[in-house]
Amino acid sequence: MKLDDLLRDVPAPRSDALERVRAAARAELRAAPPIAPWPTQLARLSGVTLGLALLTGAVLLAVGSASVQQVLSHAATVALLATVSVVTALAAVKPSAPRSWALVCAAGAAAMLVALRPAGVGYSPEWVCTVSHLGIGLVPLVFAVVQLRSSAFDTRRALLGGLSAGCIGAMLGEIACGRGPWHVAEYHLSAWALLGVVAVLVLRRLKPKSFAP
Repeated sequence: MKLDDLLRDVPAPRSDALERVRAAARAELRAAPPIAPWPTQLARLSGVTLGLALLTGAVLLAVGSASVQQVLSHAATVALLATVSVVTALAAVKPSAPRSWALVCAAGAAAMLVALRPAGVGYSPEWVCTVSHLGIGLVPLVFAVVQLRSSAFDTRRALLGGLSAGCIGAMLGEIACGRGPWHVAEYHLSAWALLGVVAVLVLRRLKPKSFAP
């Protein structure tokens, strides 16, 4: 039997069956929560991270845990971290963003934090910095996870979202901690990196709301 004869014998799809499929698809789309565009996601994540950093910095100044002189002396590194926070958030939420370059940017900023930190001393236990950085970073980390669930899981994207959230701890460490570069490398950067790893582990286990790239 020829192929044309076989195709001729295939029954045409019924219009009522197609309409039921279309109706079911429309119902699923209506039931699904709307996915915010990436500029909105970027504004949310960066706004929470930078806004909370400003608020916490103001509290530290108010209670005397930091001084205006400390803030001004670390203005360059704080501005660098604020920029890295936005760059990593952009690479995390924007489809087809250059994520490798954003990771290089974060690594370069981490190296500069160590290289530019002068020698100094502190009076509280060193681990307090790590714990406080993790604690303050949990709020933007939750926002990062919520935003990134609207797209398909990607390891680099999740890592960048966590690093963006972790910038807040690194910023506060610049103005509130007077210890030297090795302390920054061991106790500040470890908290920053850990928040990135936590974001990857959490997003890997959560079911995405959308599988968009």
